[in-house]
Amino acid sequence: MKPNQNTAILKRTTTVIGGLAILSTALATGPPAHASSTGSTPQATVQATVCGIKIGEVTAAGGLVATNYAATRPPTQTAYQWGPSSLYPAGKARLASFIDFRDANERQVLGYVILGDAMYFSSYFASASGDLDPEAGPPTLTRVGGGWANYTAFDVSRWANSTSHRTSAYAVRDDGVLSRWTIDDHGAWRNRWSYSGLKGVKSIAVISKTATYDTLLANTVTGVLKTIHIPVSTSPKPVIKVVRSGTWQGFESLIVTKCGTSGTLLLGIDKDLQKGYLYAVGHATGTSTVIQSIGLVPAIRFYAPVYFRWGVPAMDDPMNGE
Repeated sequence: MKPNQNTAILKRTTTVIGGLAILSTALATGPPAHASSTGSTPQATVQATVCGIKIGEVTAAGGLVATNYAATRPPTQTAYQWGPSSLYPAGKARLASFIDFRDANERQVLGYVILGDAMYFSSYFASASGDLDPEAGPPTLTRVGGGWANYTAFDVSRWANSTSHRTSAYAVRDDGVLSRWTIDDHGAWRNRWSYSGLKGVKSIAVISKTATYDTLLANTVTGVLKTIHIPVSTSPKPVIKVVRSGTWQGFESLIVTKCGTSGTLLLGIDKDLQKGYLYAVGHATGTSTVIQSIGLVPAIRFYAPVYFRWGVPAMDDPMNGE
């Protein structure tokens, strides 16, 4: 039966999964056919808390867009903001990771973008509307290095507490080699470490970051969803755990954010179908990890060539998904 849009009262509860709280309603939709959601029956409580996720996209024209979604059922678009419309050469962007810093007077957007074969550090100051601030000077685009044409997945872990901090960049090449770099305070990429054996990985996303390790969530062309736990040590031995053994091959981008004390809100983007699906993921424990489908993002087409999580400064951005 089609839901009545004029229904005055909806039955609402909060679903709690491994410390993650999301708002659910009686109009819940089931999981999409191409991504499995399994686990124990979630516990229901009366407190209503809605988690949200902010994603960024680099458009085909080289502009930036920011969009917020709330984990209602079905998911709801809560904000949409255009950034600079032609920040990069049209059609050149392949992968990206950005954060923004805000205070009462200004907002600075900075991060990394792969344009063709090269990695660049990108920075600009934005006005309240999200576009370039004409009083803050032009945007900067600084080349980090070449040789990026064969990299297919990328994310950055930015961790900090009151006394220390670190920034680690992760990228997967089309031959299955995962690399990590430490980015120092001057922007130099150092201490490259590599690990082979991840052939077929389509996307990676940081779901945990601490002083001693990072954890990535990854999906593959064969549909496997897995976590990759990587110690911060100079020669780490990753611990890889299968979360789901199949059905996750449809997503070209995985975008995550913290939700609750130890849970993750996950947006999977299927670029072929131009669709996005939202999931609540409990604390990652291998195949016992609870994953609940929140549903298809309605009436939104995901047609940009590049999607990324739009982050915030590290001290305001804890990730405890594993």
